[in-house]
Amino acid sequence: MRRYASRRPTPPPARCTIDRVCAPANLRHAWHGLCRGKSIAQRRDGRGVDGVSIDRWAADAPARLERLARRLRSGRYRPAPLLPVRIAKPGRDETRLLRIPTVTDRVAQRAVLNVLGAIWEQRFLSCSHGFRPGRSTTTAVVHVLLHRQRGLGWALRTDIDDCFGSIPHAPLLAQVRATTDRAVWRTLAAWVAQGSSPSPGRRGARPRGLAQGAPISPLLANIYLDPLDAALVARGLAPVRYGDDIAVLCADPHEARWAFCCLVEALDALELAIQPAKTAIRRVEGMRFLGARFVREEGEPTGRWRSKPIA
Repeated sequence: MRRYASRRPTPPPARCTIDRVCAPANLRHAWHGLCRGKSIAQRRDGRGVDGVSIDRWAADAPARLERLARRLRSGRYRPAPLLPVRIAKPGRDETRLLRIPTVTDRVAQRAVLNVLGAIWEQRFLSCSHGFRPGRSTTTAVVHVLLHRQRGLGWALRTDIDDCFGSIPHAPLLAQVRATTDRAVWRTLAAWVAQGSSPSPGRRGARPRGLAQGAPISPLLANIYLDPLDAALVARGLAPVRYGDDIAVLCADPHEARWAFCCLVEALDALELAIQPAKTAIRRVEGMRFLGARFVREEGEPTGRWRSKPIA
């Protein structure tokens, strides 16, 4: 049984060009979006390795935007090194390494994100909820509830192992090449190269990894994982994905085991893998996903389902 409509018809070819990226209105939008952001970079006053804060950048923002546009158009733009910052993971005795670009580089990345993201939004499937406009953990949880209400009472729950750190650069850049001009593609390649992760014991391994903390990284991760969504949906499965968190809703344990095989095969084609410790097949009732737990409403004759925040 098909749980999703097949992929929407491919939209007319569209490209993220350097002219669209450097349009004054787009650069201003990127700058204002950075000022409104609530990321870890903003909580640190936005300073990168150059020590320039958002307030200092704002003092002559129009001139800085003009200089940035000239550098991008001429091919003279080069990103500054990233600033490593460790933050605590919520509710865990662990930390996550973020690598923060300078304010200038974040404005440039947001300018590309505005244009490239709009192009890929027409291509992404509805099962993807992370880092997309109008979508959130809430929409992902609602999507699970809709599948459960339709009778899918089992789920394969898993995470992608070190997703941001494992994405290989060459196939990712090949995916975006058709939707960018040469100037934008070369700029993206420079940002992607900054995310390279060391691969102990893997001599000759090709570069991989995206920098967490860079505005462009979530979009690039979604672009790279789009074939995963398509592969699962093409097999008639019902995935719900938020970044690297995945739930595949199924009718019974047998289908869930088949979904596991399909997922492993699709990830293997992308040179990615699941986290075994976070992988399980279980009933949706009581399942935890994206900070929610799924329960049946008490006394509800129609057997409706809802989610409860995890305490």
